[in-house]
Amino acid sequence: MLHATERLTGPRYLDADIANRVKDATIKRYRLALQRFLSFLLRNKYFPSVPAEFDDLLVEWKHTDVVTKSTFEGAIAAIEFTLPTFKGELKWARAVAAAWEIDEPM
Repeated sequence: MLHATERLTGPRYLDADIANRVKDATIKRYRLALQRFLSFLLRNKYFPSVPAEFDDLLVEWKHTDVVTKSTFEGAIAAIEFTLPTFKGELKWARAVAAAWEIDEPM
């Protein structure tokens, strides 16, 4: 039995069968978005370890850096893809993405 201070670990690598279900273009989009988010984390010396920290820092990244909606949504999807146990846990970031309107030229 786990103690309250212990946590379960998720998959230590991406399962090949899961990876094969995603197109190469999607993987490239995920990598680019995740690279930008990780650069933000490293630049600011943030080291999140639980979904709530990733959730908060995704939104902070949106407000701190110049991030497009597509890149923001790509980072959320990339995190959930590479860390499957986070799926459904990034509620604040998903709410922000859903509320984000893109201004289109008239």
